[in-house]
Parts: sequence; C-alpha cells; structure tokens
Amino acid sequence: MEQPPLQSPPLQQAHDKIRGYAFQCWLTVDAWLRLQENDRLFVECAEDFAVFASTAAELGQAKAIATPISLR
Repeated sequence: MEQPPLQSPPLQQAHDKIRGYAFQCWLTVDAWLRLQENDRLFVECAEDFAVFASTAAELGQAKAIATPISLR
C-alpha cells in the first residue's frame, strides 16, 4: 500500500518563524556590540531585547516579513 505524502497547512510552516528568530538574533548581537560601558542588555524580557542605559531604555521588537516594503 502506497501512502501519499502528508500535507500540513501552509500557516503552520516553520520557515517564516525561523527567519524571524534568526533576524531577532542578529538584532540582539548588533545591540550587544553597540553597548556603552554602563549599559545593560536584556534578551526576551519585556520585548525581544532591551538596552538599559543610565538615562533611558531602548526596547527592540524584531519583525521579519516575507514581502518587501517601500520606504516611500
């Protein structure tokens, strides 16, 4: 008996999720490399990453989208 290949729903495909996680990792590494002497980097707390300086906080939310966007 030959079994047809299994089909999963398109919305459950992991490709876009993995692309988003990889993009988040790159943004986090970029924030890490830009830290000043007394800054602190928190990953996966309030947002995807947060940089706390002595006077301010910068929250980062990563979004990788599959379609191109225009800056105009």
